[in-house]
Amino acid sequence: MKHFLDDRFEERFLDIVASVAHEGWSDENEQQAVGADGSTTYDNDYYVNMMRAWYFATALAKQPDATLPYIEQYRLDQWTHNMAIQKAIESRRIDPELKAHLRALRR
Repeated sequence: MKHFLDDRFEERFLDIVASVAHEGWSDENEQQAVGADGSTTYDNDYYVNMMRAWYFATALAKQPDATLPYIEQYRLDQWTHNMAIQKAIESRRIDPELKAHLRALRR
């Protein structure tokens, strides 16, 4: 993200990340992560969507003018949308006014 959200940022990168989908996996190659206590597992959908959410949360901090329309227009799936907002609100790099605006945009 540090390479494509700073000097080399292009708005088309937002479209690319927004369009990433996790498709074509079968049960055979589905990866799972098990928590330290052995009770928590996540499939690849979780990791792909979390990557998308982190990207948009970081983009809100570094490129807010280009990124905010994706949130305001609800252009992401609901889980990714809400997780991006949550991560942005938790960030120290987002100003309080933007955090308040983001809270109002939760689905």
